[in-house]
Amino acid sequence: MKDKDGSRLPCTGVFGALTVSQVMDNPAKVLIRLLLAFVIGNGLLFFAYRLFFLWSFASDLTASDVIGVSLRGLRFDVALMGLETGLLGLAFWWRGLRFRALFTALLGFTYVHALACFSNYLFFQERGQHFWEMFMANVTEPKEMYIAVAPLFFHQPVLAVLLAGASLGLAAFWSRMRPRFSKVPANFVAAVGGRGRAIILLLILFSLSLEPIIIKRMIRKTEWPIGLRPGIAASTLYMGWSDYRVNQGIVNPVFDFVTYHLPGSLSLHRQFTLDRAEALAMTRALIGAPQSSGAYPLLREIRSDLSLGIENVILLQVEGLSDSYVHLEVKGRPVMPFLQRLTREWLYFPKVIQSFNATDGSVFATFTGFPETFVERNAVDFLEYDSGGHYASLSRLLGERNYQHFFFQAFRHRTAQYLAFARNQGYQAYGVDYFESRLGGGLPKAEVGNVLGVFDGVFLQEAADALIRAPKKFTAHIVTATSHSPWTTPPSFGAVFDEKVINSFHYVDRSLEAFVERLRKELPRFDRTLIVIVADHTSTRAPDLLRRIHVPLFFFSTGLLREKDRWLKQREIWGSHIDIVPTILDLLGGHYCYSGMGQSLLSATALGKGVLSGSRGEGYYVKDQFAFRYASPSGAMSLHAIGSDQGSGGTDVAQEQAMVFEQMRREYFALYETSKHLTRERNAFPSSGTGACK
Repeated sequence: MKDKDGSRLPCTGVFGALTVSQVMDNPAKVLIRLLLAFVIGNGLLFFAYRLFFLWSFASDLTASDVIGVSLRGLRFDVALMGLETGLLGLAFWWRGLRFRALFTALLGFTYVHALACFSNYLFFQERGQHFWEMFMANVTEPKEMYIAVAPLFFHQPVLAVLLAGASLGLAAFWSRMRPRFSKVPANFVAAVGGRGRAIILLLILFSLSLEPIIIKRMIRKTEWPIGLRPGIAASTLYMGWSDYRVNQGIVNPVFDFVTYHLPGSLSLHRQFTLDRAEALAMTRALIGAPQSSGAYPLLREIRSDLSLGIENVILLQVEGLSDSYVHLEVKGRPVMPFLQRLTREWLYFPKVIQSFNATDGSVFATFTGFPETFVERNAVDFLEYDSGGHYASLSRLLGERNYQHFFFQAFRHRTAQYLAFARNQGYQAYGVDYFESRLGGGLPKAEVGNVLGVFDGVFLQEAADALIRAPKKFTAHIVTATSHSPWTTPPSFGAVFDEKVINSFHYVDRSLEAFVERLRKELPRFDRTLIVIVADHTSTRAPDLLRRIHVPLFFFSTGLLREKDRWLKQREIWGSHIDIVPTILDLLGGHYCYSGMGQSLLSATALGKGVLSGSRGEGYYVKDQFAFRYASPSGAMSLHAIGSDQGSGGTDVAQEQAMVFEQMRREYFALYETSKHLTRERNAFPSSGTGACK
């Protein structure tokens, strides 16, 4: 039946078409039908997303696995829609809501849901990360957002076109239907009546009640009278599978972003865990720093009697280099034969883990000797106290009188922030624009780089040119870019391996070998040069925790080769990026006034030490045969036993190992909070000089 002017409203689908007269004759019924259509339609959307996600990324799934993931995820789906409809009620309930505004809002929410699922799937396919991890790091910088997203769309141009077409189609549909809504009176919500309002309110409250609510036991009962407090649980608390990729299927991209990651990025969560003085005292004991009442409480002397003749230091941080790629073979052929050989020939540490799962955190940790506290602020970026702080970097420790200090970066992403940070630490910093301008006249553009940055081969050769011409002793910190999505290499390199990711790492391996061999032939006093190779972070999606955070670390110098067997026992030490500079100082020999949380991996006192690692919203602490995990802001904690294959095991053994759990919990928060306080309050290293180490 049509109304008198024949207008039909576009409320079609499982509930049929509606006319203007029907809307006004029974508004409560229409409103319920509209909200149910929204909930059911979007529920099916999220269900389809999860099935496709699991089908694409997980393997060996059973029917019970799929059902379990779907039901756990459904709670977050319905809770999200409850939050959205609740916001609509708060915004328009008493002032009256036009039918057009209501329909527009529900259609807009549906579009955002579809876009988030689409984007998250593509991003996870490319990088093994969720979309918001990049989004929150660049939300205030449109140019950087483009740089971060561009490789994804360059890699998937057909899907990008489809997305643009769907968006334009939706806009055209809405533009065509908009005039019809003007015929519905403005007081649509008022016409619903008291009974209708009560029904809608009950539906909203019911959907909100499905949101997981947890009661968190506080470590200190002074925060809440009974030692308990309610809190919103994130999807991480419902990830009960040992397969990392299956657990990621539970995630609702919009719900987790709105209730978990966005609040974590907008505020710094206070940790009510350890008293500050207690945390500092425990940190000093863990890293072997003397007790001090000075302004720089971790200031201490590093003494080394080694005499290896080392003068120059080259530190290469390779993008996304998981340790597993170093050992990977495809059809009997090593993917990275050069680095694989170095595990036998150079001083190689097989138990090193990333400080953070993004370049920002690893660069910061390597420079400063402090793990960046990205976990609780749930975003990655160099904040003012990061880039403007004064730290015990190699440039500060060795000074400028006898040294030049170089920082070379091939990565286009946030390059200005990296360069500013390096320059604040005393480095001559050169970014992607500099190298592109040097290479632009001599090579075809396709051979220079892609949207991500400059290809490693030509980049490292340009870096070698600069180091060969250096007039005095130097240090160089070099950050590469190629081994990252979209995984492209110069056209001249070809496809040695069929898979783009594998081929990209093979190209990186050849580039590193060519760089080292060029220096061996042309660098003056190469025999007095120390070369360090480490990954900034991994790029594996392995379900095993430690495989996901396991990076290679190599040291080489001519003099070191004669001595490396004396440190075979040290290969059992857990290490991370914060330990690199203290280890370099040990190899240089002499006395240095150092301030940081790292320890030399060559020191006998480092045996048995623990190591911090982290990702956005989750921190790890690995020590001996256990891995402690902490989720922020939910506060969930667990303990996992490390097997012979360095796996986390997936099972929480906190109850069985109560004493170990409590000790590792205290050590984790002691180290984490000490790093947070000293870096943010600029008590890391004296800005006027090295100061007294007493």
